[in-house]
Amino acid sequence: MKINLFGLLLLPAVYFGQVGINNTAPQGTLDITAKNATGTGTTPEGLIIPRVDRQKAQSMTGVQTSTLVYVNSVATGTQTGTAVNVDTVGYYYYNGTAWVKLNAGSGSSDNIYSADGTLAANRTVTQADKTLAFTGTAVNAFSVDGKTLSVDAANNRVGVGTQKPNGLMNIVADNAGSNAENDINIDGYGTSAYPGVFLGSAGGTEAAPVNLTNGTRIGGFGFKPWAGGAYRYESSGMQSYYRGDGTSNLTDLQFLTSGSLQMVIDQTGKVGIGTDTPQTTTHILNKGTGGTGVFASNTANMALRLENSTNGQSVIQHLLAKDASGATKQSIIGINPTFNGNGVFLISRDGSNDFVMDLGTGNIGMNTSTPTEKLDVNGNMRVRGAVDGSNITNFPKAVVMKEDGTLGTVKASNVTLQSYQLKIPPQNGNPDFSNHSVTTYDSDNWWVISKTSTSPTTNAPSRMNIVYEFQGTAFPNPNNIFPQLTAGNASGFPDVFVASFNSLQTVGGKTRLSVTILRVENLNATWGAEFLLNVLLAVKG
Repeated sequence: MKINLFGLLLLPAVYFGQVGINNTAPQGTLDITAKNATGTGTTPEGLIIPRVDRQKAQSMTGVQTSTLVYVNSVATGTQTGTAVNVDTVGYYYYNGTAWVKLNAGSGSSDNIYSADGTLAANRTVTQADKTLAFTGTAVNAFSVDGKTLSVDAANNRVGVGTQKPNGLMNIVADNAGSNAENDINIDGYGTSAYPGVFLGSAGGTEAAPVNLTNGTRIGGFGFKPWAGGAYRYESSGMQSYYRGDGTSNLTDLQFLTSGSLQMVIDQTGKVGIGTDTPQTTTHILNKGTGGTGVFASNTANMALRLENSTNGQSVIQHLLAKDASGATKQSIIGINPTFNGNGVFLISRDGSNDFVMDLGTGNIGMNTSTPTEKLDVNGNMRVRGAVDGSNITNFPKAVVMKEDGTLGTVKASNVTLQSYQLKIPPQNGNPDFSNHSVTTYDSDNWWVISKTSTSPTTNAPSRMNIVYEFQGTAFPNPNNIFPQLTAGNASGFPDVFVASFNSLQTVGGKTRLSVTILRVENLNATWGAEFLLNVLLAVKG
């Protein structure tokens, strides 16, 4: 029989405000002493805290701060509201807002300052107007997933793909692939559909910037190959220098290859190739021989104008060069606007009529200054290559020539012949097949798709129905193709066969030929060897 003595236990509280269970001198508001604190007794000792499931804990209202419960199931309720922290079975206390899990083990809780850990679920840090700062002095002071992101606090650098950045920002793709793995993308949409990359330079400091002076390099993009056991920075790239007086935005653009300046667009838009001081819109300088300028103008909407400054007429220009022996070679190119009334454009070795275009008719002459046709050749011609014209469908005409050399065309024959040599499979002892399950008898770009054999009877010889499939481009119109079939015997056997045409049609994008083969010299026998089928296709254009 159990006797409830709880009322008697509370009597001392009337005088002292403290309650002791299993002791007469409580040391706190409630002091519980184990009945048997030592030994091997099996009677349970301890304090049983109220047990509830998550749904009950989530549903309670008016809960006082410091209330303690044991959640024995999280199968009910949801991890929201006051139960936002209740994700597993265990002890929880109420902090006035939500149930908080009691930490297991020592009195101090695990956190990123004292131990590693694993997130049990997604977490969000809401900073509002508060800041979150990290300080450090190590090379890899802060990192994400190893080398994915690394902050070098010792040198104030950031690395992506590396824990040892060698510049303010260092991005490394180490055998990660050649597609998006080594790309940098800046995408803009809607009102942000004009992304840009800007390199800015100023004197002074960030807090007190100072205007640049003329000749200061603003920035650049460079390409650095690994050569000689190191990255070579003196290679190819693009850079810009400030060319103003500290108040204007005058800047140039320079292009380098192999460590040398090759082209400049100066602050006024002039382009220099081989010179960094262009004197006109386009200035090309050949440094090897001292230089010859080429000047361009857009006068009268011309992209390039070569003009005789004396009389204003376009003239023939001579291009000169010297060979290894020092002999001068020249070619002539230009426009004579008055020749034959229409004017001509010409290319020549020495002033002869190597290539002449009549600017009125558009006729082109080879070795003649007065071409009468779109192409007029005065001399012998040679054609070193031509496409295959055996397909009459694509080449329905032939070329003919008049006495004066004028070319014309005539309609060619509308019938072409194509021949193939196919294989007739053996019949005796060789099972029939379908769906190209046997490939032994494929030949001359034709597959044997199936064979169906019929043994000889009293009134009929042995026969075989064969379906061949052409593996090239399907014939465009099988109805305009007329097959001629003959059976061949190169095996040394006395067999004689007759081939019969059944059909020619397109199936699944391929041309299929169906034939029947009969053995005729022996009406009572099949055949056990491989024979030949000669196919001649007469194709009507």
